[in-house]
Order: sequence, then C-alpha cells, then structure tokens
Amino acid sequence: MALPKTVKVVKVVLVVLVAIATGLLLSMIVPTMEEGTYDGKIIIRGTDGMEYPIIFTFDIGAKAKNVTIEQVLTINGKPVKVTISVPAVKTLKLGAKLTATAVVNDTSVVELSKTLFVVTSPARASLTYIPIEVKDTKVLFSSTILYKTKEAAFVFGSAVVLFIGASIIPYVITSIYSTLALFLLGALTLSDPFTLYMSDTCLVFLAGSAFELVLVNTGLANRIASALRSLASSPSRLFVGTFVLSGFISWWMSNTSATYLFLPIVSAIAAQAAIEDTRLYELVLVGLASGATCGGMATVIGTPPNLIGAGFINSNLYGGKSIVTFSNWLLWGLPLFLIGTVLAYITFRLMYAVMGKAEADLVTMKLREFSKKREPGKKWSNYEIVGLATVLFLVSLWVTESIHGIKTGVAGMIGLLVFLATGVLKVKQIKDLSWDIVILMGAGLTLGKVLMDTGFSAWLSQAFTQMLDQPVALLWLVGFVSMLIGMVISSHTSAAAFIAPIMAPIGTIIAAGMGLPSARLGAAATIIIAVNCVNWAIALPISTPPSAIVFGTGKVQVKTLAMFGIIWGVIGTILTLLIAPQIVYSILPP
Repeated sequence: MALPKTVKVVKVVLVVLVAIATGLLLSMIVPTMEEGTYDGKIIIRGTDGMEYPIIFTFDIGAKAKNVTIEQVLTINGKPVKVTISVPAVKTLKLGAKLTATAVVNDTSVVELSKTLFVVTSPARASLTYIPIEVKDTKVLFSSTILYKTKEAAFVFGSAVVLFIGASIIPYVITSIYSTLALFLLGALTLSDPFTLYMSDTCLVFLAGSAFELVLVNTGLANRIASALRSLASSPSRLFVGTFVLSGFISWWMSNTSATYLFLPIVSAIAAQAAIEDTRLYELVLVGLASGATCGGMATVIGTPPNLIGAGFINSNLYGGKSIVTFSNWLLWGLPLFLIGTVLAYITFRLMYAVMGKAEADLVTMKLREFSKKREPGKKWSNYEIVGLATVLFLVSLWVTESIHGIKTGVAGMIGLLVFLATGVLKVKQIKDLSWDIVILMGAGLTLGKVLMDTGFSAWLSQAFTQMLDQPVALLWLVGFVSMLIGMVISSHTSAAAFIAPIMAPIGTIIAAGMGLPSARLGAAATIIIAVNCVNWAIALPISTPPSAIVFGTGKVQVKTLAMFGIIWGVIGTILTLLIAPQIVYSILPP
C-alpha cells in the first residue's frame, strides 16, 4: 500500500524540480534594465523598401534628460525631416514606461506604421519596439521598462510547468504559490496581493457557479436535458439534439457539469432504444463532449478561459473599464457556437456514413420505436417557475449592462442575493461554489498584471517583431498554437491563464502590421481569438474534462474521438480565424 504514495511523492518532487529549473533558466535568459546610458535607433522604412536608421543615445536613471533629435533623410530622392523625442525616465519602477515619438514632415515616401525603435542596453541586450499608435505624421512608441523581469520570469516559468502538471499538483496550490512568490519577490505592485481574486471577473464566475446550482436545484437543468428524448427519433436528430442542448446549457454552467448532466440522459436513451453497442452511440457521446465544449464559447461565463481573457483585457488593457461584457461577447461567441453546431453535424454525417453504414437502418428503426414511447411532459412546478424567473433576471442584468451601467460582477452579486432570498439557492450551498476556479482565475489575472508591469510580456514578443510584415500569418500561428496547447493541457483554464499575457504583446505586432487604430485593440482581439481557439481542442481524452468523461464510459475509442476532434477542431479554428477577427475589430474600441 505504501508504493502508490511513494510514486506520488516522486512525481511531485520531479515536477517541482522541473518547475524550479524552468524558472531559473527563463530568469537567466530574460534581460532587465538598469540605470545607465542606452543606445537608441529609430528605423524609418521608405516606400522603396529601404531602411533609414537614426542613431542616438539617452540615459535612464538619475542622470536622464529629455532627448530631442532632428535629422534630414533622403528617401526616394526627397528630403524628409525626422524629429525624435524621448522623455526622461528618471526612476526604475514597476509599470514605468519608456516612450518615444518620431514625426516626419512628408509621409508620401515613408511607411510610417513600419517604423521601429531599437534600444540597446549597457549590457548590449537589444529590444525592438513597434508603434502603439500612428497618427498623421507622428508615430508613438511606448513600452514598459524591464524591471523585476527576472523575478517575474522565474515565477512564470515555474508556474507554467506546475499548471501543466495539474494532475500531480492541484492548480489551487500553484495559483496561491504564484501570487505569494510574486509578492515576496517584489514583482507585484498591489499592496494586497490577492486584490484581483475578488475582481469583477471573479465575481461574474461566482455568480455563474451559483447559476449552475440553481438550474440543478430547481430541476430546470433536467427539464432542458429531458427535451432530448423528444428529439431522439433518428440518428441525426439524436446527435444534433445532444450537441445543441448540451451546448445551450453550457452557456450557463461549466462544460464539465453540462457533460455530467447529459451523460445519464444519453445513456438512458441508448439503453432503452437498445443502441448501446453501436457506432451511433459512440459518435453521440463525442457529440456530447464537443457540444458542451462548444457551448462554452457562446457566453463570457460559458467557460473560465473566456472570463480570464475578458478579465485580462478589461483590467490590463482598458484600465479596469468593462469593455468586454456579457452582451458584446455574444456578438462573436454566438456565431462561433452556430458554426460549431453546423460543423459538428457535417462531421457526424461524414463519419457515420462510413462507420455506421452496416447498422444505420436497424438503428433508425429502433430510434423510431423508442420515440413512439415518449412519456407526457410534466407540469411546471412553482419552484421551477421561480427558478426560471431568477435566472432570467440575472441574464437580463448581464445583457443590458450598456443601458443601466451596472458592471457584470456587481450584477452577478445582485443575482446571487436574489437566488438566496428566493430560496432557489440554499445558504449552505455557498461552500459548493467553484472557489477553486475563482482562485485560479485570480492568480491568472495577478500573473498577467505582473507580466505586463515588469515588461516581461513585451520582451517575450521580441521574437515575433520580424513577422511585422506578415500579421495575418502571425495571427494564424497564434490560433493554431493556442488550439494545440489546449489539446495537450488537460485544463483549458490553466492554458488560458498563461496564454492571455503572452498574446497581448503579440497582438500589438499584429495591430501594427495590419494598420489597426491602436495596439490595444490588436492585443485585445488576439487574446479573444486565442482563447476561443483553445476551446476547439477536444481531440484527446486529456484535452478537456468533457472528452475525458465520455472516454471514461468505455464506449468511445481514442481514434474516433481524435478523428472527430481533429476534423471539427482544425476546421473550427480556421473558420474562427477567418470570421472572428473582423467581428472583434468592429466591436471593441481602439
């Protein structure tokens, strides 16, 4: 009996050692800024494809002074006057910005959006910055000073390893560790390191967790699930019914809970219709996993990665304003859910035409027989009616935020109070809310803030500045890398926690390359797209809990799950990258 415990201890020790080694290695690689004299270089790109550098020096620290340089360049045979300004940075501190502006008197021979600002430190480490804003004849650069980056790098590197090993070390432990470590190492600016654990984003999730319990308590969840029985008259109707209904309920509760809710209903239908050992049942179970996962894309509360992405955008890119809300998430989330539904149906038809050819006629006959034996629907109870009224009240508060101005987190707490006051949620059930996910989300938001404040995220994006001329290719790389990360990391929530801060600076490069109105818009859109691409990953039993749940029934083969998941996930990611960017760019402010 002692052997399993010994094996577990060995696994924990190995994961911790790898985490420490990764953190140390990353902290050794990342540069940091110190007081001293820096070399600056503004690179102007002409319409002739040539680069025209302007070289100067400036100080950071107590000796720093405002620097202004004027130089005339000859571009395409025309004289172009360039005026460069670099405001003094006298104090190295978390969140401090290094800014520079370049103004040209003639833009006809200059590609202003392709201008670069290269900074070389006294230690000869070079950083390349892209514009955050281009307006008329002026280009603006602004990036966070690299301060406490080594401390942030250590915690980030070690936390990523620990999150990947969440099956060995619970992610709650990793979450608390990352926040405490950042605070103790001085990389966290907040006086209370756990402030973001009760941010608007976390409050929304708490309300969503309560929402889930109310659906179960009042029987509304079972009423939605039982509607599947009326749709089980043919193979296609059973598959689509399972996908759509599990997806719809996953708008409001976790993907995992939606899967657990529908699994006994689907299993009962299969047993009563005598199709438990058919390829149809196998594909319907895969449809349950993909439907529950796809439904999470539709609303901001549908799955924790959505809330992590939205929270990061609101807190770190828009200064705490509610920019990504319940209502505007629907504008891109709902189309993605509809795309996922149509794509799942087509994938099912193609696969069942091959896999179920021998059984199709018999299975169809059995389902028709089953559908004739449906039980009459039950009358709505007062408890169900009250439960429906309370959840509709909360949803209406979320959807109409732009009208009444109540933030989604506050609206969620109002909804929670109404749930408790009406009795559809019991006080003793407060302990059953998903506090572990709240802790994970709080830690993710805190880590994201630190990576932005220390300049680590900006440094991480340096490798992608060479793709400034291929912004669409970079966006597609982001999408597919995010999906692959989601495929191999068993928690999409853990994946989103470190994807968001990485994607923000990459988004600024995409914004510059595409000529978007602001770098902030590019960063926000890239995070939203990356998070949604993570949600397309269901191809392996380890990809997401719904996949693991249906695989655990013993009725789903890995090759079936993988084939469906790869077809559905890859095409879904492609369609997301084709459609979502334009929707998001048109909805979010610059």
